[in-house]
Amino acid sequence: MTNNKPTEGKNSLMTHLVGGYPDWETWRQTLQLMSDLGVEYTEVQLPFSDPIADGPTITQANYAAIAAGVTVEQVFAELAALRGQLQQKVLIMTYYNLIHKMGVGEFVRACEDAGVWGVIVPDMPLDEEPHEQFWAGCAQGQLAVVPVVSPMTTSQRLQQVAAMRPALVYGMSRTGITGRETQFGAAFGQYIARVRAALPAARLAVGFGVQTPADVQAVTAVADTAVVGSAVLRRLQGGGVAAVEAYLTELLTAGKP
Repeated sequence: MTNNKPTEGKNSLMTHLVGGYPDWETWRQTLQLMSDLGVEYTEVQLPFSDPIADGPTITQANYAAIAAGVTVEQVFAELAALRGQLQQKVLIMTYYNLIHKMGVGEFVRACEDAGVWGVIVPDMPLDEEPHEQFWAGCAQGQLAVVPVVSPMTTSQRLQQVAAMRPALVYGMSRTGITGRETQFGAAFGQYIARVRAALPAARLAVGFGVQTPADVQAVTAVADTAVVGSAVLRRLQGGGVAAVEAYLTELLTAGKP
């Protein structure tokens, strides 16, 4: 696993790409660009037909990748080919159905071979047998499991998350799906303070609705990392790699002297 820190003088960002989208060459260039710019984490989503937590932009990217014939095996093979070239921590974002289909052992081995740092599974239950088996498999493979919390997460559930001693937690800024605008006001600050109190040792990444430099400043004022997903894909669709470069450069330096 890579252990790089965000470049000094830049915000910590987590970006999101759908495997093989919009095509493999553009995907490789964009992933490398994110590394070169100093992005700290990149989620690579395994294309899936029912991405229930994702908004229309990411959902359509999933559908397009599947229609183009992108497979889970290809995504892992492409990441393995890039191993050693990428400086950011690469995470696999997926839904549990795909892990169940592969089998936990095979999934963990594929992540290890691809140099993956961690995994985010938003529909993974915390208190059922699949979670325990998955957590044990990832621990054996030295993969960081990134739990997902939201403003609706109870104190009891936060205690369960804390008991897992995660290195990184993904905080949804609000309930619902990705891509919609979010208001980062007083209620947001209170929610983040509650998560911080329950998980003082974990780094906290916050996503859902982070779009502008002001959003990044609001998030990084109270959390460690701002997550940008749908907004990156929209720029990739509209202006290609160059548009993504301009956008991420602006976000990485937002509020910095």
